[in-house]
Amino acid sequence: YWRAPTDNDYGNRMPQRQAMWREASRFRMLETIEVVRVRPSEVRIESSFTVPEVLATHTLSYTVLGTGDIGITSRFVPDPETLTTAEIPDLPRFGLSMRVNGDFDRVAWYGRGPHENYRDRFTSSPVGVYEATAADLYYPYVRPQENGNRTAARWVGSAARRRADAGLERPPLYAGGPGRGSEEDGQAHVRPRAARVREREHGPRAARGGGRQQLGGAAA
Repeated sequence: YWRAPTDNDYGNRMPQRQAMWREASRFRMLETIEVVRVRPSEVRIESSFTVPEVLATHTLSYTVLGTGDIGITSRFVPDPETLTTAEIPDLPRFGLSMRVNGDFDRVAWYGRGPHENYRDRFTSSPVGVYEATAADLYYPYVRPQENGNRTAARWVGSAARRRADAGLERPPLYAGGPGRGSEEDGQAHVRPRAARVREREHGPRAARGGGRQQLGGAAA
């Protein structure tokens, strides 16, 4: 539920105003987990978490098919009474992350590019099909922070296989960004990165090497 703050975030005191969500990210509590065999070629793994900081429930459902496809549903439900009686700040990020083999370090995406772009600055980034390495999608800001977003992404995956069988798909025109750096971004990011990249509390820190990539997705 958290992302690395940007320079603008520090200017409007976002790290202080929305600190509740940082704690919520760290202290989710697993309540239930269940494996359901839907049919011979389909298994569903369902889990439920409580989020004490904001009195909410977060459910995750993974549907694994015999083809190797995995469908993921993530649902966050705040307590209705809390929403009306408590002052809960905006949610900085809502998403998931996972690790993939380090061979998938070259990314292809269909969306805006080739350079970094965001909701408030994307007119210089036309929609197209682009490729880049995970390392190249990291931008070394003087103050380490959230970076590397690509908006209006239709799909993202391994450049070696394009969209054959190694990618993520969403409905047209969602904010997405393959990249390298913070695992806690502000848009709907998909960011492969080396497993050895270290996170500092104030943002990403670049690192080279590593045998695996981390893939994180988030939705605004």
